[in-house]
Amino acid sequence: MTDQRSSASASPVATSKHGASAKEKSVATATVRTGRIRVAKAEVVPISTRNAPAQPGGNATNPTAAKSAPAIVALARTKAALPSYLAVYRATALERIDMIRRGIPAAAAKRLFADLPIGQGAGFKALNLSTATVNKKAKHGETLSPGESERIVGFAKLVGQLEAMVQDSGNPTNFDARAWMARWLNEPLPAFGGARPADLIDTMEGQGLVSAALAKIQSGAYA
Repeated sequence: MTDQRSSASASPVATSKHGASAKEKSVATATVRTGRIRVAKAEVVPISTRNAPAQPGGNATNPTAAKSAPAIVALARTKAALPSYLAVYRATALERIDMIRRGIPAAAAKRLFADLPIGQGAGFKALNLSTATVNKKAKHGETLSPGESERIVGFAKLVGQLEAMVQDSGNPTNFDARAWMARWLNEPLPAFGGARPADLIDTMEGQGLVSAALAKIQSGAYA
């Protein structure tokens, strides 16, 4: 997954009433604000994008405002991104907490599973996320709730942990870490009483157990 650097702001728009004095003129400014977080070797990655405020005098049924909304949403979607799996894994706990509190863009969550052979449907189900809800939020350029974001960040951290293990092992030739992860998540493990790792990753405690199992594999102990 490739990190992106981006920021966006809409140009100020001035409006005035015919015949009004200079003091009565009003200026409305619409700004798309982009939050940022610094992770892993000074990477700057957009975390969330907020919709611009409504123009003064406008209302929910204003046709002009309604026409401008899709453009703002499209911009928000193009700026939504997640750090690489390794960046999430190597980030500090405080950095990950900040990402979670800001909210992960739903569009970025969809791309997370697009990069993995697990599949979006199976991935969201394993994390106890509603595919319909994620798709709806992505369509409107919205972010996931802190609880939903925490599961997404936790899962990205697990994939990053595996990638770090592969790097530490000298990057074995022809070893596809993400394909291996997809298979391993669906294998029953004795350490989990026969449960699959995929059955546990919908909670942070479960993700901790899966992380510990990966660490045992790295150390040579079979989980």
